[in-house]
Amino acid sequence: MDDKELMICLMKRCLELEKEIEKQKLSGDYWFRECERLKNEQKQ
Repeated sequence: MDDKELMICLMKRCLELEKEIEKQKLSGDYWFRECERLKNEQKQ
């Protein structure tokens, strides 16, 4: 594998990881909001 192939491989992997992180972040944000909403409901 030469340098160019390696760079392409790394860029593809990086893109996959960025997409995965974005999904995890959206999921985490959702559950954080849901948890806050439930806490607020319990206070009332």
